[in-house]
Amino acid sequence: ALYTYEDDSDDLKLAASGGGGLLELSGHFEIHKVMYGFCSVKDPQAVLPKYVLVNWVGEDVPDARKCACASHVAKIAEFFQGVDVIVNASSVEDIDPGAIGQRLSNGLARVSSPVLHRLRLREDENAEPVGTTYQKTDATVEMKRINREQFWEQAKKEEELRKEEERKKALDARLRFEQERMEQERLEQEERERRYREREEQIEEHRQALRGVRGRKQQSMEAEEARQRLKEQSIFVSRVSPQGEQQEEDDRQQLRKSESEVE
Repeated sequence: ALYTYEDDSDDLKLAASGGGGLLELSGHFEIHKVMYGFCSVKDPQAVLPKYVLVNWVGEDVPDARKCACASHVAKIAEFFQGVDVIVNASSVEDIDPGAIGQRLSNGLARVSSPVLHRLRLREDENAEPVGTTYQKTDATVEMKRINREQFWEQAKKEEELRKEEERKKALDARLRFEQERMEQERLEQEERERRYREREEQIEEHRQALRGVRGRKQQSMEAEEARQRLKEQSIFVSRVSPQGEQQEEDDRQQLRKSESEVE
């Protein structure tokens, strides 16, 4: 995607888009405009593609406009999100796929300023030897030089701020990941403890049920022994006493009463 300013305002508009990467993007830059190109570049050493933001400042752009747009680069990089490298360029030669690929591979190279380098070379070529004769300073040339230096100084500061923000974001992301991991471990520990308590409760209920069964069995055995004793006693009484039959009947009633109480 290629964006440029709408007329002389600070509003961006889409100038072109496509899928041809840096090669196709390079054919749309204009020397009298400030433009921003965003595209993906396939890194052979990585599974996912890398993303490049080209900060294009045409050679015919007025110095005042350059200075005004210098502070926009960091905001535009933040808008796109995921920019791996920023390339400052003012000619197609500055957009070298080989050099950009090398910077993407090592991931540590600082953002180059080929435009600034070329401007300095041009100033060195036009510089005249210093003589003993005093020459009056051209105010227009001096102002352009000052504006140009301010422009690139501002661009450097914006790039440093952007890198610092990226480092802070990476640190915040690591902290959030660590907090989420600790929270997940805490929830898992609570779930393990809950399952352990449920299992202990089930075991205790099973033990109580076993004790209840044993108690009922013991009561049944005691009732059976009581019936047996009463039966033997009634037989003995019927043999030795004339009131044996009445006593036996009373014993039977007493036995039934005992059984009902046991039940």
